[in-house]
Amino acid sequence: MLGYTLAPSRRRYSLRRTGAIEVLIQHWKPDSRYNPEGTAAQTIGESRLQGAQAAYEQLAIPMILDGKT
Repeated sequence: MLGYTLAPSRRRYSLRRTGAIEVLIQHWKPDSRYNPEGTAAQTIGESRLQGAQAAYEQLAIPMILDGKT
């Protein structure tokens, strides 16, 4: 994701903001990663995972296939 932000040539890889990605963007905070294990509801964890998987599939996989990483 950082490469997408920094390299203008990579801007052609667009992130379609699906429902799972919207949930991830709206509800994730950097400090979330430091919460003790087991403090987030399973549904929150699952929605975050779905958003991360969708973003990876839309951005990272095409970049890898194009030799951009």
